Amino acid sequence: MTRRFVVTLILAALALSTGPVIAQESDMSIEDVLIEEAQSPTQHQALAKHFRAEASKARALAERHASMARSYQRAKKVNKQGARNHCLRIAEQQREIASQFDGLAEMHEAAAKDAS
Repeated sequence: MTRRFVVTLILAALALSTGPVIAQESDMSIEDVLIEEAQSPTQHQALAKHFRAEASKARALAERHASMARSYQRAKKVNKQGARNHCLRIAEQQREIASQFDGLAEMHEAAAKDAS
């Protein structure tokens, strides 16, 4: 997928919109528009790639919070257990978010195959 195609896809979605009046009345994001308009294998693959990137970001956040939990465990003057548990909960939530994004990516990969 080239960056040029993604830009073209976004511009096409914007061109098909009914303009600023609708944009003011709607809280749809460009992501919403792209999801609703996706039909071709290339469009679904682009969305799958996007959701894989979001999953990767969530995993990075999970690791960051797991690392902070380890740091809190070694901290001297803080409620170690409370802060550690806080970070561990966030890490687990981010892992679940990553899993959900992976699921979306898989759905779009399947849709790409079906649209072929």
